[in-house]
Amino acid sequence: MPNRFAIGSAVPKAIRSIRESEYTVTTILAILIGFLGGFGAIGFRSLIQAIQSIGYGSGSDLLAAVLSVPWYGKLLIPAIGGAVVGPLIFFFAREAKGHGVPEVMEAVALRSGLIRKRVVIVKTLASAISIGSGGSVGREGPIVQIGSAIGSSLGQILRVSGNRMRNLVGCGAAAGIAATFNAPIAGAIFALEVILGEFQIGTFGPIVLASVMATVISRAFLGDFPAFISIPKYDLVSIWEIPAYLVMGFLGGFVSLLFIKSLYKAEDLWAGLKVPEFLKPALGGLTIGLLSLYFPQILGVGYESITEALLGKLPWFLLLVLVFVKIFATSLTIGSGGSGGVFAPSLFIGAMMGGIYGHMVHHFFPSVTASSGAYSLVGMGAIVAGATHAPITSILILFELTDDYRIILPLIHDDLHRQHPHGESIEKGIDLHHEIDSEGNQRQGGERGQYLEILASKGFHDEECGTHLGKSPPQQPPDSHQGEHVFLFPGPEQQGAIGGDRFPPGHPTCPSRGHLDGLGHCQGHHD
Repeated sequence: MPNRFAIGSAVPKAIRSIRESEYTVTTILAILIGFLGGFGAIGFRSLIQAIQSIGYGSGSDLLAAVLSVPWYGKLLIPAIGGAVVGPLIFFFAREAKGHGVPEVMEAVALRSGLIRKRVVIVKTLASAISIGSGGSVGREGPIVQIGSAIGSSLGQILRVSGNRMRNLVGCGAAAGIAATFNAPIAGAIFALEVILGEFQIGTFGPIVLASVMATVISRAFLGDFPAFISIPKYDLVSIWEIPAYLVMGFLGGFVSLLFIKSLYKAEDLWAGLKVPEFLKPALGGLTIGLLSLYFPQILGVGYESITEALLGKLPWFLLLVLVFVKIFATSLTIGSGGSGGVFAPSLFIGAMMGGIYGHMVHHFFPSVTASSGAYSLVGMGAIVAGATHAPITSILILFELTDDYRIILPLIHDDLHRQHPHGESIEKGIDLHHEIDSEGNQRQGGERGQYLEILASKGFHDEECGTHLGKSPPQQPPDSHQGEHVFLFPGPEQQGAIGGDRFPPGHPTCPSRGHLDGLGHCQGHHD
């Protein structure tokens, strides 16, 4: 009979061994986050469909459903959705406003990935209502924020350290993208390229595992097929198409600039409007409803219209008009305080822009160019890359969205050659590529460069965190990359572990509604 005392002593040793291996623990947590993120994406899509069914009578084809709704329904349904979303965001979690990705990047850069736990619920409800009622936004940004909040919440519950918290947030973002698009590769690269801004071996493994697990869950419930399943297999018809795609790349840069500037301008205009904050989404929804009387294609995610553009079924004049109407509608929805992503609108704008350009080049050079649908497909990648500064993600996600590798050459050429007639992206004020040296000057490289641009753009003042962070470079947190461990149940000696109320001295910010005292303690609550 085995010695029970030996067994009793072996169990605590095994537990300590697991806890001391940060990579093992992070891997287990990544799989769990992928599991939860997959179900989160499924639940989010189901909630959108349910709300859409209540408003428009159908949870599947929104465009067809809208055409059967009387004019007053088209006008009022988006306004009613905005009237619900406004108070929900204003009174419960104001960071749920907007499209979500900049908020996640801000949390990673400034708070070591700390996101309030209530964001999961509020963002889910607010975005589902915005999209389901016809708001001209997408579901990808919200699911990134939802997945990231799941990862952050789990990290706060287990009181993990700052570096591991950031990795868990990245795992949640990857899981959200992977489950939403059925795109495990793009999900992982998105988290590394956009959210974390770094490619490291220790980070790559857990993020890939989370992305794969979320995709497995998504495929089990939603099926294994690309988002756009009925489009033809496009190819590069002739080498003479390369100059045509090059010109379209530059055109895509200017259109993405127009999109970004419109988003910024709309936010500024609505911020200056002398109306209670929680009523603005209702006014924005009413305006969207008015637009939908003439252009119902702008409502919701817009995948039906994107598919028609990829099939070459839309006339050139409608393609041209929808580029500008969609930019205006998405800017209106986001600027007025609605909740939803800009990734799907970027795909929509790119498909319409590419379609009109494709009609033109195919008209003049029919023997050496593909049909307009091929240019719509490449245009989608061009606008996404231009709006997000994430060309690798845009290439991979278009490949996985269409399950078509043959168009990848012009897509790569267009996305990478198109960089950039401008230096802005939809992540307003966030620059992942500049580091602050010891004298306070910017130089290339390093994740700490995220701090200066975000802090200055967000306008943190001394009453929030003890100093005016927009006027001088923020203090850098201690280097936590070397020898850092995960503390599942830390004692008082683990002061820097994110999840309690203590932050390392000099930490550049603290959770919402709190501030740092002279000892680095965060005063206030954050859940």
